[in-house]
Amino acid sequence: LIRAEAGPKIGVGHVMRMVALAQAWQDRGGNVTFAAIQCPNKLTTHIVNEGFHYRKINASAAGTNQDATATCELAKELEINWIILDGYEFGNDFQIQIKTSGLRTLVVDDHGYCNDWCADVILNQNLSAQKYNYGSIRTLLGVQFALLRREFRLESGLIPFPKTDKIKRLLINYGGADPVGATAKTLKIISKFKEHPLEIRVIVGPAYEKLNDLNYIALKNQHSIELLSN
Repeated sequence: LIRAEAGPKIGVGHVMRMVALAQAWQDRGGNVTFAAIQCPNKLTTHIVNEGFHYRKINASAAGTNQDATATCELAKELEINWIILDGYEFGNDFQIQIKTSGLRTLVVDDHGYCNDWCADVILNQNLSAQKYNYGSIRTLLGVQFALLRREFRLESGLIPFPKTDKIKRLLINYGGADPVGATAKTLKIISKFKEHPLEIRVIVGPAYEKLNDLNYIALKNQHSIELLSN
């Protein structure tokens, strides 16, 4: 059971990297259920299309006692053995409640978000992972444990970068949500570049909420802009 949230403010990164872990478990013949209080419909559709299950957690907020109780009840209903927690809301109290219910836990960390840990395994895939103290808990630390989805793991070969002094194409992406509106700001800055026309592809994720604004900017822009959502 994977417990992760996604939305306009927190983005979709926690859920999408859990898709990579779920795919690896699926490849070994396992079943995976994602559970969340908040997750965009497009993203839940993607989860289901990947062959996983999705269940909604009925709680007021992520990381609360109510959330932990609902998560434990769902795990017992599904006869789950392992719960994966990916999100900075799932602090020590949440972890303890999960652990004392008899479930095994893997907690995903990026920057030591918790002062005390209560888990069977902690996964930190970052370059800086070694500097955090996780006590006696079993750890998976460093980029050798990077979570890569199938479409990246199975890609063979690299496309060589073209040797040219003139940039012709740009790809712009600020994650699955872009809560600070960096996509629109970037397009407005690029519109001031008048040396030669550019081919620009803009990708916004399933939690991006201002697609109409981008369409307006694209129409008024001198460059050729293609917008791709989700």
